[in-house]
Amino acid sequence: MTEAPRTQSLTLTADDVHRGDLILVSTLLERAYVFPKDESDLVTLYGNKSDSYRVSSSAIKLSRTTMAALDAMFDAFFAETGSRDYQITQGYRTLEEQTSIYDDYQEIYGAEQGALLAALPGYSEHHTGMAIDMNVYTAAGVSYSLATAGDADPIYAWIYANAAKYGFVLRYPESKTTVTGITNEPWHFRYVGRGHAAYMAENSLTLEEYIALLYKHGASSPLHFTADGVDYTVFYVPLAGDETQIELPQNADFSISGDNDGGFIVTLRTAETNLE
Repeated sequence: MTEAPRTQSLTLTADDVHRGDLILVSTLLERAYVFPKDESDLVTLYGNKSDSYRVSSSAIKLSRTTMAALDAMFDAFFAETGSRDYQITQGYRTLEEQTSIYDDYQEIYGAEQGALLAALPGYSEHHTGMAIDMNVYTAAGVSYSLATAGDADPIYAWIYANAAKYGFVLRYPESKTTVTGITNEPWHFRYVGRGHAAYMAENSLTLEEYIALLYKHGASSPLHFTADGVDYTVFYVPLAGDETQIELPQNADFSISGDNDGGFIVTLRTAETNLE
């Protein structure tokens, strides 16, 4: 008699829908960020980050997971180029900080254009602590926009070719303004996790498009792909009342993220096996 696979049962609550690496925050889709009761997951970059990159302010904060991914990414850049010139200029924002930015843009650019340049307060990805804005600031004190830094020195284009390997995606590409509701921001990256970032980059998907794709892949028909030597199985589970039960293999390497709307994205990871 074949023994049934052992499983583990996880209980997720309605509050969990608003937490995780893949939550979608969007003015266009009317998905506001739900602020947690405290900021315990946030860490100040200054004094805690790797020495392989710069920050423009000692007050910039990110989620711990995002900072760890940044450290790994820029450590790799430094090892390859010897440069520490990438600089984080924006990270986590409070509701009050986003309100100030939004109001300024409305006054300068008008209602329609201002809304494309700055998200409505409560609807900014910067509230999540997983979004960053960047530029280049050299040891000589010269500052470059990330969009043009590669013209000054080709090494600065590294971020666009390598960000996905470390879990980051260019969040608001020029060709997807109608999808995201935000104009092109070549300096703005969002942490979503390594496998997801790789799939999104390879298939030219925004987070909106990727989440929409995952809605078509339930537990019985998951999305399968391989990235960086890891096999991924990803599927969507809708919220079922106040609590949702999810059954997974007993010793699975997994993560679960809310979508910030009505359900959960389950990710299972398995290292590739090479048979000779």
